[in-house]
Amino acid sequence: MSLAIGLPAGIVKNPAVFLAGVFLCSCLFSSVGLIFACGVKTLNQFILLTVPVEIVIGAPAVLWLFWYRGSWLLIHPGAGLIAVCEGGSGTLFALLFLLLWTALFTLLAEAAVRKTLKSVGGVKL
Repeated sequence: MSLAIGLPAGIVKNPAVFLAGVFLCSCLFSSVGLIFACGVKTLNQFILLTVPVEIVIGAPAVLWLFWYRGSWLLIHPGAGLIAVCEGGSGTLFALLFLLLWTALFTLLAEAAVRKTLKSVGGVKL
């Protein structure tokens, strides 16, 4: 779907790099959501908890997109994804950091799920 949106919009320079960036970020953001989902009891708690997380993830991306394009900002996954999708300078650097962030949060999500499943015990879901 990302290619179906990105190609007509003219933002895809390299489809393989574009898809790699979208895949890594979808895994990263799903892992972040899973970490927080393991620690809440209700949907309302989850929604309230995700608002600050969305601000932390989204603010540097908006900064990168509209005002400031410092190369140090490519370390942040939100700004890194935009840089990867645009295919400009720093794409490899941003892709490397997306891979590192994704690996880190995948491991943290795995640990959170394991802890949650152990605490649930023998309950049938």
